[in-house]
Amino acid sequence: MRKSDEKRLEKLVNMQKGEHCALVVRKHWFVFARRAIAVFFAGLIAWFILGLLKNLADDALSPIFAFWQAWIIFVSTLALFVEWTNYYLDMWIVTNKRILHVDQIRLFSRMIAATRIDRVQDVKAKVSGLIQTFLGFGDLHVQTAGTNTNPMLIRGIPYPNEVRRVILKYLDHSIDQHGMHNKDGIGHN
Repeated sequence: MRKSDEKRLEKLVNMQKGEHCALVVRKHWFVFARRAIAVFFAGLIAWFILGLLKNLADDALSPIFAFWQAWIIFVSTLALFVEWTNYYLDMWIVTNKRILHVDQIRLFSRMIAATRIDRVQDVKAKVSGLIQTFLGFGDLHVQTAGTNTNPMLIRGIPYPNEVRRVILKYLDHSIDQHGMHNKDGIGHN
């Protein structure tokens, strides 16, 4: 990771003393491509239908249809930009102390959820279906300790089993550091 990227992450998530970023995970490119293609074809179909209507309509209405065709191009381009922004700014950040989920909800709305590594109880990686298996992406669920906690979930990340391994490595390190293994070295006290 470049120094400039590390500085931006530190500003975004307020890194604690002694905390360092181990992994930044964004959704797989296929997740963005699927949504971008849907937006592109929806705009293309609307533009094409307006073009047909423009050809069938009276010449006096032609400028109105041309305006709406231009509007469709503008809105589709804006929608693609919003999809890209959402794709790029949605991320999971795994540090040696925490797991942070940055969720870009809308263009100017973001939610950041964090959990301490030592609160993690279960980490599940799920890859299902031909496309996910072939392209190597899936979902990751992280269950944390507490009565009112929902699992942290991110869909469509590349190599979820590798991310799971990194989280479990830092969880084991945290357990070892705090002496939370029982006599047999299994589980928490």
